Amino acid sequence: MSTTAASNILSLYQRHAEAFARKRSRTLFEKGWLDKFIAATGGKGHILDIGCGNGQPIAEYFMTQGFKL
Repeated sequence: MSTTAASNILSLYQRHAEAFARKRSRTLFEKGWLDKFIAATGGKGHILDIGCGNGQPIAEYFMTQGFKL
């Protein structure tokens, strides 16, 4: 990826991040799926979170379950 393309992506994210965070429900409606993932991994380890919004509520939930992000 070129430096220009990376800058464009970052600029796009910065322009829309606040609105996305404001509109994203804080209700963890994915909890059932996340708990299945946790069970499948043994509930330990690190999770790489790339391009998944502001980290709330999903990354926050994983951290409360003992994962390192």
